[in-house]
Amino acid sequence: MFPGPGLISLHEVLHTVNQQCHFTNCLTHWSPRNRPPRPAERVFFAGLMAYGCNLGLTRMAHATKHVALATLENAVNWYFSLDNLRRANDAVVALTGKLPVSRLFKRHPEAVHTSSDGQKYYVAVDSIHATHSYKYFG
Repeated sequence: MFPGPGLISLHEVLHTVNQQCHFTNCLTHWSPRNRPPRPAERVFFAGLMAYGCNLGLTRMAHATKHVALATLENAVNWYFSLDNLRRANDAVVALTGKLPVSRLFKRHPEAVHTSSDGQKYYVAVDSIHATHSYKYFG
């Protein structure tokens, strides 16, 4: 299932995880009709790395072989909706929950106590259980 020991690139991590849970299938085109051909998997990975590593699309396109800036911008604009990214994240979290290592840290087999999925949700009113973060949702 996983690559051998040694240094593993972020691209290899994304590729391996995608082989197991197909999270890139959650990235569907925003338009209901007239959908162009789907970008290559490496384009989605470049977009995720550009935003996830705070590099930006221009720097990522210059650092990536065989991914043009226009292709990367187009894929991010048309495929990276909030709903699509949440569904992709949910697919990865579901895979993580199936791994044996996730059971090592459970105090009670029937209960899950974690906030490790990295998801943030907009709350329309002030909440006594959370503080405002300018990093998320403005």
